[in-house]
This record gives sequence, C-alpha cells and structure tokens, in this order.
Amino acid sequence: MTNFFLILTSAGAAFLFDLVCIPALLHLSHRFKWYDSINHRKIHTGNIPRIGGVGIFISFFAGSAVYLFMRGIFNGPTIFQGWHHYLAAGVALVLIHGVGLLDDFANLRPRYKLYIQILAAVIVISTGSIFRTISFAFFDFELHLGIFGYPLTLIWIVGMSNAVNLLDGLDGLAGGVSGIAALFFGILFLASGNYTAAVLAFALFGSLLGYLVFNLPPARIFMGDSGSLFLGLFLAIIPVCGGGGSTRVLPLLPTITILLIPIFDTFAAIVRRVRRRQPIHHADREHIHHKLLTLGLSNWQILGIVYVIGILLGGSVYLKTVFAPEKAFFFMAGAWVIMLTVFILISRLNRKS
Repeated sequence: MTNFFLILTSAGAAFLFDLVCIPALLHLSHRFKWYDSINHRKIHTGNIPRIGGVGIFISFFAGSAVYLFMRGIFNGPTIFQGWHHYLAAGVALVLIHGVGLLDDFANLRPRYKLYIQILAAVIVISTGSIFRTISFAFFDFELHLGIFGYPLTLIWIVGMSNAVNLLDGLDGLAGGVSGIAALFFGILFLASGNYTAAVLAFALFGSLLGYLVFNLPPARIFMGDSGSLFLGLFLAIIPVCGGGGSTRVLPLLPTITILLIPIFDTFAAIVRRVRRRQPIHHADREHIHHKLLTLGLSNWQILGIVYVIGILLGGSVYLKTVFAPEKAFFFMAGAWVIMLTVFILISRLNRKS
C-alpha cells in the first residue's frame, strides 16, 4: 500500500476521531460547567466550553497511530528514520498540552507557562533538531548558523507557541490558520519524500478539520490554551524535527512564510506593547481580528480574508518545488508584500475609524 494512501488514511482517521471526541467533550463540559470565562477582551457571549484542544490532541495522536498500525500491516514493521527526534517532539507536545490544560482550569501565571515552553523547546533541540542554515536562493548564498542555530531555534519554538495562542480570539481563526499551515507542511514533506513528517502534518490537518466542524461560527467549543499552545509548538517543531537538521528539514524562510500570519500578528503586538511600556503578555483588543471587527466585517468575512492570505502564503512556498529558486523567491516575496499591504491597510483604516 502506498505511503500517500496511508497518509490520507491517517488524516481521515484523525478527522473521524475528533468528530467523536468533541461531542463527548461538549457533554462533559456542559455537565460540569467547564466554560470559557467572559471579560472585556472576549468577543463571545454565552457559555462556551474551552477544552476543544483535548479533542485535537487525542485525534492527532490517534490518527498518527492509525498510520503506524496500517503501515505495519501492509508494509511490515519498521523503525522510521530519525525516530528519536520525533520521540522528543512527542514528549514536548504532551508536556505543553498538559500545561495548557492546567492553565485552562487553574489560570497559571504567564511566567510558569513560559518556563514550560522553554523546557519543551530544550527537549526538542537537545536531539539536534534545529535550523542550521538560512538560505538566500536569489543570491545563491547560505548563511550557516553553527552554534547559533540552537538559541535561534529555541526563540523560534517559544515564540510560535505563543503566536497561535494570541491568534485564538475569533471563531474558526486559529484552527483554520493552523490547519492551512499543517496542510502545506504536509504537502511539502510529501513532495520531499519525508513521509513521517508528512503523516504528522496531515494527521493534524485532519484533526483540525474535525475541530472546525464545531468551532466555525457560531462556535460550540473553543480550543483553549491546551489547543493553542499545542498547535503553536507543533507548527514550530515540525519543520525541524524531521531528520534532525538534515537536508529534508524545511528551510527557515519558507517556514516563516507559511506561518507569517500568526508571526506578524504577534510581532505587531510585541511592538505595540513595548512602545506603550506594557508587559509583553499584556492583553489587548488590537489583534488583526479585532481590527477587522472594528471595521464592521462579520466573522465569516474575516475568516475569508485571513484564510485566503494563508493559502496564498502556503501556495507561494509550494511553488518552490515547481519552479527554479529564483522564480520561487519572487512568488514568496510577492505573497509577503500582499499580506503586509493588507495588514498595514487594515491598521490605517482602524486609526481613521
């Protein structure tokens, strides 16, 4: 049986598992009143459970396990290459999901979550899963990071873990953006022959599709920190954990391009808070979805805009596998210009409104 079929099976299994998990979680949440708190920053009204991340977590691992099971039946038991990198990644994902779930119920202090994020990052990079070069294809030049790859990757992992969390403020937003990113990661790994990384990305994509059935507006469940921290960590480490820095690891610039929406939104939030001399973790209502709401757009219209930009960014990276590096660079640069232009235009319109 082909790897492509097995990978699609894992995505389908993750999707079906989440369709079963989420209703069970909804039942438990309503029974025990596990609802998301409502405050001045929150957009939603009513009692909405916030443990959808548990469904994403369970269905992702279940879908991945289905792949391993079916591969063992049809292709024989094998130990996949770079298994220790994936084992470290799995430990880190379980750890970050656990602290996110604890925060959903106990409201941990930000510094405690930061400590666990750093620990999770250290677990991953301790196996050598780091960014090793920064490619400048248009100039036919590669910058070798050497030992600086370790702190850069640590900052990258911790930053992305928080980026998805900050983006999770509107029905269908964080789940949809993460799903699009996971899909393009899966396609790129599949094209490069890295089937283990591909199946993990597609399993997450299937899991998020199942979650979005219940999270698209009007949402019946939220992912909570157990989901957003888990997604942020996964999207940060999947480009580097495959092969532990081998040639099959995705380069840094294409990785950033696929994840540019949460990265830019987080970067803008940090700049905004530093200029106001506020703590970086200080919450506000000036993220991209807040600004679009202020302009009078509906939830579905906002998702349409953000999803299209996400697909454009991911598609520009995919073209890297089709065209020469010089042409692919222009496609990626064009996608960057479009996204940054849209974000800047939204900010200016907000200041005038």
